[in-house]
Amino acid sequence: MNSQVSIANKRSSLICVLLNKINIELFNRLCLAIVFFWFGFLKILKISPAEDLIHKLHAETISTFISFENFYVLLGYAECIIGLLWIIKKYTNTAFILFILHMTTTFLPFIFLHEEISSGGLKLNLTGQYIVKNLVLIACAINILLLNYQKENSQNV
Repeated sequence: MNSQVSIANKRSSLICVLLNKINIELFNRLCLAIVFFWFGFLKILKISPAEDLIHKLHAETISTFISFENFYVLLGYAECIIGLLWIIKKYTNTAFILFILHMTTTFLPFIFLHEEISSGGLKLNLTGQYIVKNLVLIACAINILLLNYQKENSQNV
């Protein structure tokens, strides 16, 4: 039993050493950039698995203002731009503002399309789970913003 605990402690120590070597802010930036650019590019190519949900949400909300075809491509480009902005440190605040605006819209199906995201009550289907995972992206973005803010303030002291 002690040898198992010892192995677990060594693994845990190794993980801690590796995590200390990683630049967490850079890692978060790259992760957000990849996700946003990838998902946006799929929309530009018109092969996103989210197209049906976006089409239904568009019909419920802004279809009188812009055609779905134009909106969908613009959304794809906007996501790619947000992804690229996360990589460029001086645009962190801009990336965060655009990101939060976009994230707000990703939760709109909970209001307008509840039947599309739930199998009844709190039981989310795969689409609903896909949307809720955005909370992790929000945590990642807040982490970047706070780390960036701390670095800026420590340099000004």
